[in-house]
Amino acid sequence: MATSSPSCPDLFPLSVYESVRPDYRRIGIFCALGWFVGMTIMQLVTTHDSLILILSLNAVGAVFFGAVFALVMRRWMRRVMRELYDGTSPWMSPVPPGEYEARVMCSVMRGRIAVGGHLYVGRELWTFMPHTKNLRGHRDPMRWERPGRLVLSTEPIQSRWLTVILGSKTSDRLVVSLGGLRDQFVVPDAKLAVFELQKILSVSAQ
Repeated sequence: MATSSPSCPDLFPLSVYESVRPDYRRIGIFCALGWFVGMTIMQLVTTHDSLILILSLNAVGAVFFGAVFALVMRRWMRRVMRELYDGTSPWMSPVPPGEYEARVMCSVMRGRIAVGGHLYVGRELWTFMPHTKNLRGHRDPMRWERPGRLVLSTEPIQSRWLTVILGSKTSDRLVVSLGGLRDQFVVPDAKLAVFELQKILSVSAQ
């Protein structure tokens, strides 16, 4: 099991990550609606019970299902986030070799897929280490040597429909560019990430 390194703290406090957590009550409502509609349609086709009875029973079941799902998901996601932040999660890859000033719990975009991991940033080297739970083809580390050459910027999210459903705060993407290559990272606060990372880059460039 991976352990956190006291010499490599996270770039953000835990409260920054917690501020963009989804609204689990809203998720529970959407799950309840989906359960209610699905069960109602299935029972209307397969049973001969009265419509009032079907709607009443499914309404009670939907409320119960949505509430339990939201509660379980909230507790599970909070535990996973805390373990990843503390560096005690079994999903974490080993800390890469090198000297690093900080790390960022984030995801890098590969098409429409967000690959979760940690970005380790230092004066001479940056490394992104994907979590072991990612697909096998998305587990290779990414390295940026001489990070003083990197250009940091932000880019708006193109599609926000999922954030509307989840009810979480949205942030622009963090863009790391080198020449014609660019990578987009999902971070809790892209503008704050650029501000903090620029401090490390300014030291690297000296």
